Parts: sequence; structure tokens; C-alpha cells
Amino acid sequence: MLESIRTPAGSSISWERIHLALPDGLLLGALLFLALWLFHFRRPLADGRKRPNRLLCLLFLYCGAVGALTLRITLPAGWQPTAENTARALAAVRWLPFESAVSIFRNSVAIGTMKYFVRIIGGNFIMLLPLGILLPLIWPRLRVRQMAFIAVLTPLCIELLQLLDNILGGMVRAVEVEDLVLNACGCLLGYGILALLRFLRRGLAQRVQRRRAPALVIWLPEGPGRTRPSRKREIKMRKSRM
Repeated sequence: MLESIRTPAGSSISWERIHLALPDGLLLGALLFLALWLFHFRRPLADGRKRPNRLLCLLFLYCGAVGALTLRITLPAGWQPTAENTARALAAVRWLPFESAVSIFRNSVAIGTMKYFVRIIGGNFIMLLPLGILLPLIWPRLRVRQMAFIAVLTPLCIELLQLLDNILGGMVRAVEVEDLVLNACGCLLGYGILALLRFLRRGLAQRVQRRRAPALVIWLPEGPGRTRPSRKREIKMRKSRM
């Protein structure tokens, strides 16, 4: 019986667990999108508009990459749900936010380089930033409250899956509330960046429209029977898009 298989990209697949490398995660996202495109995404929306398939493809690729970076799948053959593993996994949860960030920062200062701090803390912060941009582009009616709910729910699910994997298959990844906070803030930052760009683009379009709108001049005589008005009024009307 073959115990483990390693793909050219570096993924490890066995009867007990599956750990995907980043290229294979992207490939898995592409295959899922292709399957859904063949059976569903090719159809237009209910109002006749075309689906944003390019953005949907980017979303699936991104989700595959995030899954490969954050999750490991433990299969039933590798499950070890003992009381000891459960107690160890729950005791290892870091509930205090930014405790790990302070420790990494101090270690980085001690060794004289900040690359580890930037890679770990900065990576957690920007990991869900693309999600805050892609979702409003795909669903323009997405509101701030809905985006905030998604920004909190997504990292919460990731941390819960990591905790479950630690319980079933042994300690592998650290489960921290700090990661949830950083991921959620990064996702909301992406949403805010997109909202700011939309606001600036809308303001620029309105300004250009006002400059290009022609002036309409109407000459109004004071009374009937006069060929030339003694007084003139100039009314300028400009079209502006609200």
C-alpha cells in the first residue's frame, strides 16, 4: 500500500492527511471554477446580465491559494480524537490578541532584522485584503455590514478548522485570536480601498461631465410688441449627473 505521494509542486497526499502546496491550491481552485462554469456559470443572470466570470475565476484561485496556505486536511485514517489531544489543542489557543506580535517584534529587534515580523504579521494582515476587493466587484450591492460579517466569519472559520485539525490529527498550526483580528482588518481595508477608488472615480466623472456640458442661453424680452428687449436675462443650465 502506497503511504504517501508527493506532487511536483510539493504537495503531500497520504491515507491520513492531505497538505497542498500553493501551486496545487491554485490548480484546485481553477478546477473547481471550471466545473462550476460548465454546469452553472455559463448561464446568464436572472436579469439577463452576464456573470463576471473573470472575477469569479480570480476568486476561486484566491480561495484555493488561501486554503493551501492555511489548512491541512486530516482524513479519517489519521484521526486521533483523544481527550489528551483535545486538551492540548485547546490549551494552546492564544486568546490574547497581539501577544504573538509583540513577541515576534522583540525577537526581530534582538536579531537586528524585521523581515520575520513583516512576513508573519504583515502576511496575516494582507492575506484577506484581496477578498475585500473581489467580493464587492462581483456583488456590487454588498453593503458595509455584510462585508464586516464576511470579514469576521472567514478568518473565524479558518481558525476553527485549524483547531479541529489539531484535535483530530495532532498539533500542527497555532490557533490565535490575533490572526482573526488581523485577517478581518485586512479584509475591511481592501473593502475601504475599493470604496475610496469608486468615490474618487465618481467625483472625477462628475467634474468632467460638468466641464463638457454646454451652456444654454435664453433671451427673454420684457414685454410683448418689442422687437428688441430692453433688458436681457441669461440663464445658464448645465447638465450634471448626481
